[in-house]
Amino acid sequence: MEKHTNVSGTSARMLVFRLSVMIKLFFQLDASICPEKCDCSSKNAIYCSGPHIKDLELLNLPCNMTEIHITNANISYLQDVFARMAELQHLILSSNNIALVSPMAFKGLGRLKVLKLLDNKLVELPPEAFDDMVQLQQLIIESNRLKSVEENLFDKLAGLQELYLNKNQLTALPSDVMKKLAKLRVLNLSRNYLAALPRNIFSALARLERLMLYINRLSSIESGMFDSLKELQELFLHSNNIHSIAPDAFHCLHKLRTLTLSRNRLQVLPSGLFLHLHDLSKLTLYRNPLRTLPEVLFGEMRHLGSLWLYHTKLSTIPDFVFSNLTNLELLVLSFNPELTVLPRNVFSGLTELRSLSLHTSNISRLPEGIFLSLQKLQNISLFDTRLEVLPRNLFHNLKHLQKVYLNSTNLQSLPADFFTALPELEEVVLDDNPWKCDCQILGFREWLQRSTAIVKNVPSLMCHSPMALQNTSLVSLSIDDPECLPTTGMTYQTFSSTCFHTLTSPVAEHFTLSRETAVTVLSDMEITSTPTSILPATPGLTYSHVEDVGQPGLHFSDVPVQTSPSIIARTNSVRGTDLTTLVWPPTSTTSLPRAADLAALIISEHFLGMSEELGGDVAQGMFLPDKAISLELTVSRRAEAPA
Repeated sequence: MEKHTNVSGTSARMLVFRLSVMIKLFFQLDASICPEKCDCSSKNAIYCSGPHIKDLELLNLPCNMTEIHITNANISYLQDVFARMAELQHLILSSNNIALVSPMAFKGLGRLKVLKLLDNKLVELPPEAFDDMVQLQQLIIESNRLKSVEENLFDKLAGLQELYLNKNQLTALPSDVMKKLAKLRVLNLSRNYLAALPRNIFSALARLERLMLYINRLSSIESGMFDSLKELQELFLHSNNIHSIAPDAFHCLHKLRTLTLSRNRLQVLPSGLFLHLHDLSKLTLYRNPLRTLPEVLFGEMRHLGSLWLYHTKLSTIPDFVFSNLTNLELLVLSFNPELTVLPRNVFSGLTELRSLSLHTSNISRLPEGIFLSLQKLQNISLFDTRLEVLPRNLFHNLKHLQKVYLNSTNLQSLPADFFTALPELEEVVLDDNPWKCDCQILGFREWLQRSTAIVKNVPSLMCHSPMALQNTSLVSLSIDDPECLPTTGMTYQTFSSTCFHTLTSPVAEHFTLSRETAVTVLSDMEITSTPTSILPATPGLTYSHVEDVGQPGLHFSDVPVQTSPSIIARTNSVRGTDLTTLVWPPTSTTSLPRAADLAALIISEHFLGMSEELGGDVAQGMFLPDKAISLELTVSRRAEAPA
């Protein structure tokens, strides 16, 4: 009798307990019945976490929850504990060490909208695992160990919008695995071992907007693979082994905004590859062994703001290749060790460019006018290149230029007015250049002295040559340090690299013939100057001024010679006449041009008194055509006999 009474009492207590639980769950889960180390403070939601959770059955999870989060538990096998939780809409099972899933684990979850199984140890999934999830919108199976998926795994997920299979070990996918996912908007297949994809794998994904295929082993992109993706906006293909792309691979992606092709094995790009991507706003091509670019590559891209083309094997870039990128603001062409030449019109059309990076390359020269289109340029990086000489007017049209990086180049000198036409200039870096401290650098030194607020590390700028001035501070260099020769007329220190200047007024051109004397040649003819700089007089060097009839030009050479000092002069009327014995006026009936007459007089009178001082023959003759002057002045020391 006593025993029967105890049993009856126990049953009554259990009934009361269950009733109280049901009443409390109906309104809100009470903290007193919430499973250990779980949070039940949110209405219709429960959060459980910790390695102490090994069996979900022991949690006695309520059946009327709409949201369940179980994380960082130690569950190897997922049983059918959630079956028949008809109200459940969000089920998050992250980082729980789950390796196996029961075929019945998700049975009856007809209202489930989000299922997250990320960061577990899943090797496979039962083919029928998701069959009851007819309302599922987001499925995340990221960071598991899946090697394959069944062809019909997603067939019942007609409403699925986001599918994440990234960070698994997938090597292949069935061609029809996504045939029922017509509403899919996001597909992430990145960080797998996919070497190839079936040509029609995406054919049913007409609404897809984002496709992530990066960090796989894809070797090629075949024609037609993306043709059905009319709504695609983002395509990530970087960090694969792609070595070839079909010319029409992207032609149907008219809404594409982001395309990443960096870190692949592309050596060439098909002509017109990006011709139809008018809405593209981001394109990456860096870290490909590209050797050439086709002349026609980009279509009109009104929204492309940046282009990354660094770490390639490009040796040059075609003229006008960027001309359709009219709104490009950032162009990165740095870290291209084989890039040696840039044509004059390579940046044509880039009227909105703000930043240009060309550093860490083997560019040795820049043509005059190469930056002519870049009127909004603010930052330019040219450091760590082989630039030796820069055109005098290289930056003169860049009124908004703020930062210039010219450190670690082969520059030996710069014109005095190189930076003076830049009203917004804020920062110039010139460290680590082999400055040649001769007459040519004095004007630039004066600019440096006035610009210590702009030029970074001015005290670190040191003379590299001549040897006597090595490690002398450039800004403290005095005019007596280099033996600069005063002259009696106008000296043109620098001529622009490729630009031709026509001077119609009388021109004074200096040819320094010794460390104490100089001769001035005046001409009232038109002279077109070619790129170079007039060097200071140095015994042992040859300076030549040559102007051909109909094609005038100014040339200087620095070829060391070992001949006696001499002056070669020839005219039509006095050919072969020694200048030191030249009689004026000439006896010939053929009159010389006035400028030529004056030049001959100056040279004759000047060198008559220099013959003995120079220690050798002075004149060999002079040729002066009717419409041009040709002078070749050669000065050198007599070779000394060995001791």
